[in-house]
Amino acid sequence: MFIDHHHVQLPCPTCGRLCNVRDHTEERVFRHLDLWQCTTWLHARRPRTDCPAHGVLRVSVPWAEPGSHFSKRFEGQVILALQACKTVTGASDLMRISWEEASGIMTRAVDRGLLRREAADMPHLAVDEKRYGRGGKKFVTILMDLDRGIIHGTSLGQAMTSLTSLLKKLTIKQKTAVSALAMDMHDPYRDAVRESFAEPGPAVVHDRFHIAKPMNQALNGTPQLWLYGEEHIPAHRQADFAKRKKSDLSTAEVWAQKENLRRLWDHRTTRDARRHCKAWAIWVRKAGRARVITVADMIQPRLDDVISHCRHPISSGPMEGMNSIIMAIQRAGRGTATQIPSALPFSSSAVD
Repeated sequence: MFIDHHHVQLPCPTCGRLCNVRDHTEERVFRHLDLWQCTTWLHARRPRTDCPAHGVLRVSVPWAEPGSHFSKRFEGQVILALQACKTVTGASDLMRISWEEASGIMTRAVDRGLLRREAADMPHLAVDEKRYGRGGKKFVTILMDLDRGIIHGTSLGQAMTSLTSLLKKLTIKQKTAVSALAMDMHDPYRDAVRESFAEPGPAVVHDRFHIAKPMNQALNGTPQLWLYGEEHIPAHRQADFAKRKKSDLSTAEVWAQKENLRRLWDHRTTRDARRHCKAWAIWVRKAGRARVITVADMIQPRLDDVISHCRHPISSGPMEGMNSIIMAIQRAGRGTATQIPSALPFSSSAVD
């Protein structure tokens, strides 16, 4: 299909002033929706206006986004295919375009969605790093709005600058509204929060999972039964567990220390939680179990951020679902570094 126009004057792309058409660009081709099962192309020479204030400028065509070689309707169909197929490869095969073209359409869709997204207040945020790529050697930092359950932003890497670049995009009003931020004990993230917010800044809440994990690792090499929480021991194993507690006093003591630490998150005030943690640390050091002492040493300098859970009972748990999305992206789209930041918000419905 060949498109032409016969206007003598057109609005200036910058100021909207009606200007004379000076000339036309070379012909450009756009892919459009198929007509009668035939591949359809739009051919057009774009006019250039001669504005007294802004000079000679090209006029944008109404059927395509600036810089795109596809019509808006075609891109809309590709987006539907991406959502239905869940993979870039599947959508590109279905629409008979290259993988790179389908990925570019997805990236532009995410950029448009982010521009339309309102700067809503986000009192509770969570940040975590996720592995991707062959061998899990690459990382992407994810910032999530916990109250709305959506990804607010992504950044490659796990360094301090990765999170700082995301927090800088928050407006002053949004930063003021942030009351707490859940994260693991990754020190660069803590430094990024300290640098990005004015004092006193939001409370940092260290996720209990990242404390329970090293406690379970202290029981590595023991029967699986010792890894259960007391309330989760199967009924048919209760008698066996009671015997083990009496016969293996060393392991039983480590298990008891693990269970006692779990009760830290039952406290409702930071004062009681601090007292509980200090008493637990004294017990652990007297017992002399090296692996558990390592956990106590890890908690001690971060105690304020651990017990802040009493005031802000939030967790980065909702972000665990990102692991399955990242795996799907890698299986379907080669897992390239440039694709992950766009594919995550697109796949998790973080933008409209």
